Amino acid sequence: MFPDIQLLSVLYRAWLLVDSQRRDEAASYMQKAIDECEDVEDSAILHWMAHCLHALGESLNLTLEQPGRRCPSAPFPVDNLGKLREANSTEERVAALNKLLPFNFH
Repeated sequence: MFPDIQLLSVLYRAWLLVDSQRRDEAASYMQKAIDECEDVEDSAILHWMAHCLHALGESLNLTLEQPGRRCPSAPFPVDNLGKLREANSTEERVAALNKLLPFNFH
C-alpha cells in the first residue's frame, strides 16, 4: 500500500509550516502524518514511512511522539535513518529521503 495524497498533503503542510516558523502547527501535522502511517495494521511500508517521517521531524527540530510500532528492518535501509535525523538543509533532507523511501515520494 502506498501513501495517499491526503497523507502527503499533511506531510508537506507540516514542512511548509516549519519554513513559516509555525512550529507548533507543524508538529501537529507531522504527528498526524506519522499516526496515519501507523494506522494500517499490516503495512510494513507505511510503518517504515512512520519512522522516516519521525526522523524528518527530528531534523526539523519538531517535538514528536516516537512511532508506536517497531521499526521494520530488512529490506529497509535502517542505517540511513540517522542521516535524515542529522540533515540540516532541504537538500540534505531530500537526498536522505531519496535513499530511504522505496518510491518517488517527493
